[in-house]
Amino acid sequence: MINSLDMNIMENVVRKSKEYVEAMKKDNVVFLDYLRMNYNFSNDYEVLVALCEQNMDFTRSVYFRDRKKFIIRSYVDKIRFGKIIQDADNLVIVGSPYAMLLHSVGEDINKDDTFCQEDGCIQCFTNRFLDGEYLAEFRSPFNSKNNMGYLHNVYHEKLLRYFDLGKQIIAVNLIHTDFQDRNNGSDQDSDGIYTTNQEDITNYAKYCYLTYPTIVNNIPKEGKQYSNTMLNYSAIDNSISSSRMTIGESSNVAQIALTYSYNFDDEKYVDYVCILSVLAQVAIDSAKRRFDIDITNELNSIKADMDIKQIGYPIFWKHIKDAKVKDKKDKFNIDKINKELICPMNYVSELKFNESRSSDGELPMSHFFNKFELEDNRVKSKKVESLIEKYSLSLYSQVFENNNEEYILIKSDFEDMVEDIRSMYISKSYIGLMSWLVDRAFLISIGVKRKKDSTKSKTELNKSILLSALFYVNKDNLLKILSKNSDFPLQ
Repeated sequence: MINSLDMNIMENVVRKSKEYVEAMKKDNVVFLDYLRMNYNFSNDYEVLVALCEQNMDFTRSVYFRDRKKFIIRSYVDKIRFGKIIQDADNLVIVGSPYAMLLHSVGEDINKDDTFCQEDGCIQCFTNRFLDGEYLAEFRSPFNSKNNMGYLHNVYHEKLLRYFDLGKQIIAVNLIHTDFQDRNNGSDQDSDGIYTTNQEDITNYAKYCYLTYPTIVNNIPKEGKQYSNTMLNYSAIDNSISSSRMTIGESSNVAQIALTYSYNFDDEKYVDYVCILSVLAQVAIDSAKRRFDIDITNELNSIKADMDIKQIGYPIFWKHIKDAKVKDKKDKFNIDKINKELICPMNYVSELKFNESRSSDGELPMSHFFNKFELEDNRVKSKKVESLIEKYSLSLYSQVFENNNEEYILIKSDFEDMVEDIRSMYISKSYIGLMSWLVDRAFLISIGVKRKKDSTKSKTELNKSILLSALFYVNKDNLLKILSKNSDFPLQ
């Protein structure tokens, strides 16, 4: 979607994202609000908030500052993928609902006066945006400027009277409009469109709607007849599977062609973007209908003519590809990148942020640590530690190798781990065990530091999971353990 925009508007398009990141870096209040909005069972965001609410000096701790850098860096990575902040939503489409209501009682759908034909845009209705606003819309997969839509939000008393659509639905005029073709063959089986009122994007959407013709898929349906045999079932299944794989491939090649169109005058790149948009649509619809075309052959032909091997890939390509691999040897070859290519996604992927450093000195974790005696034997305590380690280590390679927090966790696994800790540990308070675990993970006390090399504990690899688990087991006790030098220690 971003790569279809105009280079001249990118500064405004990314402004909110840039300002938000810099505000998080500079202001811990903003950063803590981000943690509140994004905590879940598998991260330590709620723990960090609770520790800072107990004592704001915790924002000066070594651990908090390390986590803050990592979390903001992960957020910046998302921005570099094109996930930028807008006043926008993914809205589910319903087509001309009042016309459907008329049809249901035998009336002529052309009597639908809730929407009108309007030159240069398509009328819609959604409570998510204000009456009269003009909107830009994008449907995924989105391949080209020819797919960008321009809507006019119009409130009508009949739509308000007969329908309670809420803020997550958008009604669109489908009568005598090109909305479905414009959106890559959109139908209304829960299809959604990313919709925004950002002024620069909507103005450019208007330009695209008037300048770039709507692509129509006129590829004829496949004429071949299939008999009801297992062999033909297999042939159809293989064909559908192959088509599904080409959805992503056609969109990927379209992005390269779109990038080339910013850099070269050859019109073939603009044409290929349009052709690839149709191929993506054919691939998507292949499960419902067959078209008389070999998508794989078409793709190979286009890629060969685009001469991608010779010209190279845009800078943002490596960033996106590398995020999908775990093994460093599988990283995208930097030699394939052409640093001379310009495009909107390169602007985003190379976005620079102002640095912000606190004038307050850093505090060690020992500044906050209260040591409590271990109530039970160390053998049982080490078994608890190994449970947390096992869960943490399964996460560690995913999180740190990819340098972000995009990982898949099953909540039941986390809850099972906590229940195992509770069933294994007899003490009701857990405070001695928790103190012992925190000490070993953060290497706080002199004795633990001295035995660092001989200690087999691995919880320091992912302290966030340790704190999250302990917080889940007994929130109050964890806060007591880290309440030393607090102005408001828990009683």
